[in-house]
Amino acid sequence: MNISRTNNLQSFGKTALMQCKVRTLQDKERISATLYKMNPKDSNDVKEVKYSKTAYVLMPDMAKDAKKEYPSREYYLLTNDKTGEVISCSQTSNHFREGEEKVSGSYLMIEEFNANDKYINPIMPMIAFLADKAYKHFDSNIVMGTSDIDDKTLKREKFSRAKNGDWYIPQKRFIDVTDKAVKKYDMVI
Repeated sequence: MNISRTNNLQSFGKTALMQCKVRTLQDKERISATLYKMNPKDSNDVKEVKYSKTAYVLMPDMAKDAKKEYPSREYYLLTNDKTGEVISCSQTSNHFREGEEKVSGSYLMIEEFNANDKYINPIMPMIAFLADKAYKHFDSNIVMGTSDIDDKTLKREKFSRAKNGDWYIPQKRFIDVTDKAVKKYDMVI
């Protein structure tokens, strides 16, 4: 039997990666949410990001990556299963850096991050997923490249501040961040 090879560049749209429960701010109701990895080459995924108030921050780089054969970034949306509303979103990339010992080596860079203020602590499930991803990729750190999140929130999510001013989560905290979120948000990765 002769089996032909399929094209590796096929685009199938968003992929579900994680499920969790998040509380709404208004009535404290626990709702189901799903984290999706978005495909910049899929027009439906681009449309979903483009028309979302929360996720629109991803649009400029997502449009650039749509034109590349191999996108250099990954895009994630945590959405409310019932309404489809975006709870939080992030744009990440992997890098390597030499320098200060605490922030040297391969690391996961969070280039963009945004959260919907209608939910209680919408940041933690996304950060926990990224910590799990970085742990599995053997990254030495997660570095926050965006400054839209206040310092108090970053400290609560186990970020530390480097001498150069970068916020990062060291590898030794990846499991703690993930375990805490798995228990609190009933995460299934």
